[in-house]
Amino acid sequence: MLAAVELLSALPRRGRVVPEASETTEEIRELIHHGYRRLYWVHESSVTVLAVIHGARAIANMSGKPWEQSNQ
Repeated sequence: MLAAVELLSALPRRGRVVPEASETTEEIRELIHHGYRRLYWVHESSVTVLAVIHGARAIANMSGKPWEQSNQ
């Protein structure tokens, strides 16, 4: 799991844009690996991992979105 996230330092825009984050102006992306969604925020030259969520869990049903709870 950590190796997949470490790849982001070299290729931060590798993952797709998170469909559920379309209402935000931030660039929220995700990598899907071994059944988990790794949500992250790309800002200039940095990447912040926001959450690691099991793929069966619907973000729409969460009490708060990971990008709303972060300290961006």
